[in-house]
Amino acid sequence: MAHQDQAAQVKQLAEKFNINEKRAARILEVLVEGAGNFSDEDYELMFTYYCNNAQIPYDIATSGDPYEWISDTLRAELGIV
Repeated sequence: MAHQDQAAQVKQLAEKFNINEKRAARILEVLVEGAGNFSDEDYELMFTYYCNNAQIPYDIATSGDPYEWISDTLRAELGIV
């Protein structure tokens, strides 16, 4: 996927997780700038989404590093290098 502009990335996150664009922008900031960690609420939202959609591998969800997997997956989906 080609690199997207920030507005398109925010919109994609908002639609994917059914959240407002302000919250999506906060998630994007963590992904792009490494600005700290996701809030507990945002992390739980994303973890639940990927578990409910059977996208996160079971071994990662239960004993791996789901935080890293979620970050890497979203970066790939959004075209963030």
